[in-house]
Formats: sequence, structure tokens, C-alpha cells
Amino acid sequence: MRKESEEKIFDVRLVQKHIFEGVIQMKDYEKYLSNIPDSSEHMEELILESSEQDSGMGTEIENDNLLDQEEISSDTEITL
Repeated sequence: MRKESEEKIFDVRLVQKHIFEGVIQMKDYEKYLSNIPDSSEHMEELILESSEQDSGMGTEIENDNLLDQEEISSDTEITL
């Protein structure tokens, strides 16, 4: 598989669709992920500080995201 085509097939935005459509299998995606080189030596630590102590800001968004994830389960029928 060409590198360019591989990147499109395993693109994080499309990979679930490709698995669902049978273009690839989950084991193919897991193999692809395991072959991505470790670039942790290039990371930088980022420390975020809140301007308001324990304001709770962002909690609503985090909870909404959790609900979205809970709504989609392995039993959910996906229609495209």
C-alpha cells in the first residue's frame, strides 16, 4: 500500500467509516497504530493555570462529550 493511500485510509477522521464499510479491519488499524514511530522526545510539557479557582468552567462541555460517547455503543446501528 502506498504511503499516501495508507494515510488516507487510516486518517483518524475516516477510520471508523472505513472499518464499518469493510475497507479495513480493526486488526489492520491496530497494526498501523503500532508501527507509528514514538516521537515523545519532541514533546513539551504544557501547564495550564485557571484564572478562576475551581470555577467549574468546562465541566458542562466535558459532560456533554461523555454523553455523546455513551450514546454510541457497539450495539448502535450506524447509517451513512
